[in-house]
Amino acid sequence: WGPDLVRAALGGDLKPDGSLRVLHDGTHGVKVNNRAARVRDRHRTSTAADQGHVLSRGRASGRTVFQLKGDANRAHRRVKVRRKDWGFQACRLRAHFTWLNMVGTFGIGSISYFWARAIAGMARLVAYIMFNFDIFQALFADDLLLTAWGAYAVENLVLAIFAYVVMGVPFSWSK
Repeated sequence: WGPDLVRAALGGDLKPDGSLRVLHDGTHGVKVNNRAARVRDRHRTSTAADQGHVLSRGRASGRTVFQLKGDANRAHRRVKVRRKDWGFQACRLRAHFTWLNMVGTFGIGSISYFWARAIAGMARLVAYIMFNFDIFQALFADDLLLTAWGAYAVENLVLAIFAYVVMGVPFSWSK
């Protein structure tokens, strides 16, 4: 990779189940995140105000509002990185041994952008399927929040989750 080989520090984040999440430091020192290709469009995420509006709309219908939260399992690791960019995600594990990440990793900012683009496409298909139903989808990185109300709210939530599963979204069912 020549000048495109950038070795960065690794860190670790202890997860509640006792396992370790490896964090690649793409910012400090190596500035990979600063040099990453600029995002071509603006990914807008839902805010607390958006959620408040959705909940008030559901309550105004006079029906019970249901919410279901989902989390994609290992979402960052499912994004493939172009071969020519592997050198930007390198680290040295021991002397004379450099490890290259070939898929997304925590700490590289562009990965959440590409995962968001993939899941947004699936969310659009779910919105198309659920067009006439009272359901709202909020996406934030690898988290999904579905809100539904009306006579068939629970069934609509199940149908939306079913559609995501059919499309291959790897939900973390334990969460």
